Amino acid sequence: MSKTQSAKTKLQTFRDRVKAAAPGYSGFAEAVKIGDEELNRLYSFDEALIRYVDKIDAALDKLDESVSSNEGLDDAIGSLDQLTLEANDAFSLREDVLTNINKSLTA
Repeated sequence: MSKTQSAKTKLQTFRDRVKAAAPGYSGFAEAVKIGDEELNRLYSFDEALIRYVDKIDAALDKLDESVSSNEGLDDAIGSLDQLTLEANDAFSLREDVLTNINKSLTA
């Protein structure tokens, strides 16, 4: 169970962060005008986050298969743990982009 706890915690953190993220850009864009380059960067991050959701689904399917067959369980857990770490890092980078855009526009 301790092997799965790390992956579970990271997965829950990623889920909570995505769920709590403000939807869309219209409110922010209306108050402060941002350029096409900044908006494209945000869209790229969001697209990457969607791909992580698909990858996490696949990793969870692999974990399920490993539990059922009792083979490759450590590798499946390790892969899920690493993937959830990467997904959280990507979300942090997105937050940094938003923070830097806000700082540059209010300076």
